[in-house]
Amino acid sequence: MEITGYESLNELCDLIKGADEGELMLTVRALNELISRYLNAEIDSIELCEYASNVELRDEIDYELNNESKIATALFLLSTPEINEELTEKSVHRIKEQLNT
Repeated sequence: MEITGYESLNELCDLIKGADEGELMLTVRALNELISRYLNAEIDSIELCEYASNVELRDEIDYELNNESKIATALFLLSTPEINEELTEKSVHRIKEQLNT
């Protein structure tokens, strides 16, 4: 089952709870959708960070083939603003650009 990036944080947690290892898939497209929701002010930086934190390094979630490194890096940057940089429109645009190169 593919994560879409449109799930609410609660819906995402419910998906993860009911999934077996490798049952869910995160794609570049889905991560772009999530980032776009932040850039369009549909979610705030706290929700973006929490979403990324809930997805990062979960056994239930595989990353899209051939894009694993890009997805992992983007999730790390989004989920750890306290050790990287604050999530702002500028920093999130930069993360999105890196994800899509």
